[in-house]
Amino acid sequence: MRCLRLGAAASAVVALSGCGGGDGGPGAPHRVDELAGSYRGVGFGDPASDAVEVLGPPAERDGSKTPAAPIGSDFSTGVPLIQRNPPAYVRKPRLLRYEGASFLYFPSVGIFSVVVDDAAAVTRRGVHVGDPLDRARDAYPGVSCVRARTSGEAQHPEWCTGQVAPHRYVWFGGDPISVIALGETRMG
Repeated sequence: MRCLRLGAAASAVVALSGCGGGDGGPGAPHRVDELAGSYRGVGFGDPASDAVEVLGPPAERDGSKTPAAPIGSDFSTGVPLIQRNPPAYVRKPRLLRYEGASFLYFPSVGIFSVVVDDAAAVTRRGVHVGDPLDRARDAYPGVSCVRARTSGEAQHPEWCTGQVAPHRYVWFGGDPISVIALGETRMG
C-alpha cells in the first residue's frame, strides 16, 4: 500500500492519483493491478498489517491445511495449484484469508502472492471475475492456457497464466473466470 499518509488538504490529490485501489464506494470496481501486484491497493512488498488496515481482520490465518485462497475458493474453483515462494525462502509462508481475497507473505519480505475471487475485481486491462476466459486471452496475448482436467477425483478447471512484467505473473482460473491471482514468481 505504498501510498503516502497525507493530511486532509492533500487527500484529493491521493484520491485522484489512484492510491485508493479503485474503491470509489459501493458498486465501484475493486482494482487488481497486475503491474503493482496489488488488490485494492495492497500488494507485493507490503506488510500484512496493510491488508488488515484496508480489509480489516482476516477471517482466517495460517491454518495447517488451509488453502492459499480466499474463503470459499479452492483448487476446484480455479485457484493456482502452485504458488511459489520468493527465491531463497523454503519455509511455509504466512497467510491472510478474507472473503474475496487472500495474501501470502513472509514478515521479512512482505506480501508476494495475491489471490482474488471478488466479483467486483477488475484488472488494469479490464478483465473481471465472471468474464469468459477468452477475454483474458484477448487482453493478455502472452498467457498460456491449460484445458480443464480431472486428476484422480479432483477437478481442475481451465486456466491461463503468464508473465506481464519482470517478476509479475498473472493467473486466470475457471471459465468463466472465478479467480485472478498475482505472483512475483510463476504459478502453476
